[in-house]
Amino acid sequence: RRVMGNRCQSGTSVCVAIQALRNTASVFRPRFALGAISFKFISSIAPKLPYRLAIRMSSGDNPAATPPPGYTVIQEGQAKVYYKNENEVFYNPVQQFNRDLSILTIKMFTEIRKAEIEEKAAKKIANRQALAAENKPVPSGPLPQFDGITILEALAATGLRSIRYCKELPDVKRVLANDYDEAAVSSIRSNAEYNGVSHEKLVANQGEAAAVMYAHKAPELQYDVVDIDPYGSASPFIDSAVQAVRNGGLLCVTCTDMAVLCGNHLDACFSKYGSVAIKNSNYCHELALRILMHAVSTSASRYRRYIEPLYCVSVDFYVRCFVRVHDSAAEVKKAGTKLSYVHQCVACDTFHLQPLMKSTGDPKNPKISGASAEVDSKCDVCGRAYQIGGPFWSDPLHNVDFTQKALTYLNACPDEEFQTKKRLIGVLTTISEELSDRPLFYQLSSLCSTTKTTSIPLKQARSAFHAAGYRLSHSHTDPQALKTDAPTSFIWDMMRSWAKLHPVKANPVTIGGRILATPPNVIANFDLELPEPAVRVARYLPNPEPNWGPKARATGKKRSAEDANVEANGSVEKQVKTDAQTEMDISTNPVKE
Repeated sequence: RRVMGNRCQSGTSVCVAIQALRNTASVFRPRFALGAISFKFISSIAPKLPYRLAIRMSSGDNPAATPPPGYTVIQEGQAKVYYKNENEVFYNPVQQFNRDLSILTIKMFTEIRKAEIEEKAAKKIANRQALAAENKPVPSGPLPQFDGITILEALAATGLRSIRYCKELPDVKRVLANDYDEAAVSSIRSNAEYNGVSHEKLVANQGEAAAVMYAHKAPELQYDVVDIDPYGSASPFIDSAVQAVRNGGLLCVTCTDMAVLCGNHLDACFSKYGSVAIKNSNYCHELALRILMHAVSTSASRYRRYIEPLYCVSVDFYVRCFVRVHDSAAEVKKAGTKLSYVHQCVACDTFHLQPLMKSTGDPKNPKISGASAEVDSKCDVCGRAYQIGGPFWSDPLHNVDFTQKALTYLNACPDEEFQTKKRLIGVLTTISEELSDRPLFYQLSSLCSTTKTTSIPLKQARSAFHAAGYRLSHSHTDPQALKTDAPTSFIWDMMRSWAKLHPVKANPVTIGGRILATPPNVIANFDLELPEPAVRVARYLPNPEPNWGPKARATGKKRSAEDANVEANGSVEKQVKTDAQTEMDISTNPVKE
């Protein structure tokens, strides 16, 4: 300390301080017991030291240095983080697509936000000029001004996502990276320092996620972007999240409990999301998105807020929704008109939608009333019973203009900006081509399986729909999807027409045999020549590596950072929480081998 002064206390580089002591040992040997300390010794005690001190002793000021024992360096985008191999703090490389998509979305949202604020300022200026020309009192006060965006990541884990936000989003003013586990908070601070991100720009906070978001529900404390990406269900955090986001802000929500959202646990689905899924349905992943959107919309409506989806995706083992949250009591009145139930036949693929409410009259001041029943008690195709699912969000899931804006940016940006660029383009291209006004879909292979016919090539199925004058698209959740505005009767007539061209032995006892026994009202045309897609990109990419899926939950067990890093041999004194006190302990309580 006497040789290095404040530099040793600040903890900028413990290795530099110790090297200086070794270099001056010949002069101060009688007064310094550390003169002969070796770097081999430093490496041997690194696993026993607090996380931040272990990183500093190993790397110092050199980002390319070898990580301390038990740690791995992970590079993603412009961020590099240390990750402990024991999975003490959760990290999943599969979610890189999620993080890349989030950065892309926030970039596009920031441009829109900036344009909206500039437009408001221009309108105020024009209004003041008009008042001044008429010699009327001109209101004073500052004009709206864009000064950057603030982001709240409620479940930050290693802090990788928050660090990427700070380094890759130029208009970010401040990021609050929160986690309940103190070991994770220590990891966030260390990784932020390692990446050169100031503690003023990235604030690491320890707290329960919902409580932190509830504490920021006042308008002056709200954030432009709120990101919740939990391990499992986001349902415990949705109510607080819709209150913590600013008017017109962006809410990003991830759920990984797909078994619940897809109908394997109906009781859990209803208790968490207030909806019932349809088990084993062909459209279960799209329905999962719509159930989550229903939960977000319902929570927002309680506080006179409504949601505007930008796009919602189902990829890998999770769903991810990006929605804007707006204040408007008038729009909240229409919330029920955006919800529906689905009546799914238990025997065949037939399904019908039943709107929950309807809107009539003037669109600016509509009359809201309950919708009339549009579905019989029995399936009109096979006569079997219906299973009811919902309520769920039946309005569009995607904003086509926003999706095209994101695609335009992707096609122009360098490949190095997003490591998952090819997949981003594929997914967003598929989303941009979906029929946004047609909820749910039929699946071509399932229709063939029900009727026991030979498979219909997708190109010929498309010909049949277009020749009959109906719209058709696929879905980003299923390459075999038939998302269409055609009535159910035409879909089964198409299958009957195909069975006549390719006869099969139909058993009249089976559901498929009974369907094919009915003569078709419309003969489908499978020979219409269709133009090639305007955009030729790979839309459904394979997994990049084996065992691509969710990882084990982190083993932090909510223990403190000190307990997570200090071993049980008692040779290292327990370090206290703050950075300044940690530096003081380093200088006043030397480590003994």
